[in-house]
Amino acid sequence: MQQILGAYVERNGGQESLLVRFSTHAIPRPLRWQNSDLLADFLAEYWATLLPAYAVPPERQDEITGAIGHVANELLENLVKFNYRPERNAISLELSMHAHVLRFYATNAIDPQAIERFQGWIRQLLGEPSSELYEERTRHDQPGSGLLSLLNDHAARLAWKFERDPNDPQLVLVTTMVEVEMK
Repeated sequence: MQQILGAYVERNGGQESLLVRFSTHAIPRPLRWQNSDLLADFLAEYWATLLPAYAVPPERQDEITGAIGHVANELLENLVKFNYRPERNAISLELSMHAHVLRFYATNAIDPQAIERFQGWIRQLLGEPSSELYEERTRHDQPGSGLLSLLNDHAARLAWKFERDPNDPQLVLVTTMVEVEMK
């Protein structure tokens, strides 16, 4: 079972990449969720040091560093919040540079009962203007506004891959891919 929603690009390491993988069960979920901004800030600062090597104009470097931090924070919060059976399943976030595109790959296990509902939301997201969905979700305080903010604030492209865990065929892993232009 593999299902792709959106224009998903398989991982291939890119010109430069960084992978963070960790378990989330040792520290209570609320505390881990609150600290996701620390890791997001680190990732943004790490990549900021590499931007000149990719010919990112100096006037855009602060903006792009902010975008990296925002995207990383949203993905980390979702990884921690929605990881299924965190006592058994680690989460990962990979960032990789491809020419002038930075790709984020956020992977976690998903509750089997939530797959259909989540895929329905993704189809809605991919099929409707993001600005209208964003306004509706924030007005009614509905989940999903974080990913929508990535579309609206950073012109990010999102896609998802659902697949069986090779180590546990009963488990489904979901990878959220986010692409951000660096030029």
